[in-house]
Amino acid sequence: MKERPIIFSGPMVRAIQEGRKSQTRRVVKLQPIAPLSQLVDTPDLWTFTCCDREWRCPYGQSGDLLWVRETWASPKMQKGYVYYRADENDFGLTWKPSIHMPKWATRLWLRITNVRVERVQEISEEDARAEGVLSWEEGSANVNCYDGFAEVWDSLNAKRGYSWENNPYVWVVEFERYDHR
Repeated sequence: MKERPIIFSGPMVRAIQEGRKSQTRRVVKLQPIAPLSQLVDTPDLWTFTCCDREWRCPYGQSGDLLWVRETWASPKMQKGYVYYRADENDFGLTWKPSIHMPKWATRLWLRITNVRVERVQEISEEDARAEGVLSWEEGSANVNCYDGFAEVWDSLNAKRGYSWENNPYVWVVEFERYDHR
């Protein structure tokens, strides 16, 4: 069992805390050029082989732990003196980016329950809901979680070249909250 960091935005941290988020999709770096049907199956699903190259999920495999990095502040840089931006506290603090959050400051631990690879557009309505996306009413048209996820995806990934329209391969990491005490 390995422990690795993973970054989540404030809204996604709140979705995890509320029990609405149990999956995350992250872009597979160096996208495979062959269709997924031509990939060599591996029994563990956290690795796959294509064109004589092996990809390993950088987030881990079933049973591994993820410690959540989020925007934070610690006036005294000591355990017990940590504030989290996702809690919508201000207190006039100087917030530190999530990428700089040390392991000791994390409050959320996740245990990976499953890893797989798919194209981002293969997400189901149920999986979009497990991503923490809520459906909402927009004018008179009901927008479902699938469409909401597509919008969130583009807001985070389109500028990096991984738009919904481009339909990149993604790691699907399923998880549950874990009490790390």
